[in-house]
Amino acid sequence: MNRTTRRLMPAVALLGVALVSGVATWLLQNDRIDFSSGSTEAASEPEWVYEELTVEEARAFGDFSLFWLGEEFMGHELRLIAREKYDPPPPAPDFVRTDSVGLGYGHCTPRPNSEGSCTLPISIHIDAYCTKPPELIAPGRNLDQQTIRGAPSASLFERTLSIWTEDTHVDIQVADPALSVQQVADALRSFDAAGPQGGESLASVSVSKC
Repeated sequence: MNRTTRRLMPAVALLGVALVSGVATWLLQNDRIDFSSGSTEAASEPEWVYEELTVEEARAFGDFSLFWLGEEFMGHELRLIAREKYDPPPPAPDFVRTDSVGLGYGHCTPRPNSEGSCTLPISIHIDAYCTKPPELIAPGRNLDQQTIRGAPSASLFERTLSIWTEDTHVDIQVADPALSVQQVADALRSFDAAGPQGGESLASVSVSKC
């Protein structure tokens, strides 16, 4: 297991995680931000944990449920499994809090002046439910009216999909124009062999209170 602390890993750009630009800006400044006054002051911060996981380690992961597409999907090989955890002090906004595992599939080529970043064909970002509950990600939406495989969901941006199931929020982003978000969502399966596999119904949310 490769563990790094207090740095923003380059894999974040590859995974194309929603909201990461705000997190990155907040972290890379390495400041504590006073959002009430608009001022910033340097301060020591809690540890940012970044770990690259193997498939075996992901199978054994026990903090919250993990989902994937297997080691290859529609010609795109699994490139990375990465754990991130960061619990910032006040007054950081809620979206900065991170407890997640991201998976990236396929390869991409950085564009000129992109600082070496690009978006992988398929990105899956799995958060602990309480860090990305529906009221934070999709406030005001009636998620009972939009479901994927029986689980509440929301599509907030083009070619993205959020799903809430068991104790997780699963964010799918698809950049490959030959694939649809629905195809990826239909193929999503648990790392746990006893959990739901591709096409099977997803469990309802198991978290009663955050």
